[in-house]
Amino acid sequence: MNSGEAFSQQYLTDVLRILESATQMSLTSPDQFEDDPDIADYLIQLRETLVECYMTIVHGVTQQQTKANLVPFAQNILGFLQ
Repeated sequence: MNSGEAFSQQYLTDVLRILESATQMSLTSPDQFEDDPDIADYLIQLRETLVECYMTIVHGVTQQQTKANLVPFAQNILGFLQ
């Protein structure tokens, strides 16, 4: 699977920034929303979706130049996956 050079050049950095923002939001403790179980469920689903997104992007990036675009986000990705 290849994400395509056009996608990588035009959108990859923006997509990774959006995912980084979603990652920060997903790390909010669901315990803070005891009175609203829907938000707690949403945060859990968000985490699962982010794992799938990161896996897809990492597997889809094959060109060396595109891999370099991932480097600034590697710490965030690996920190989230811990």
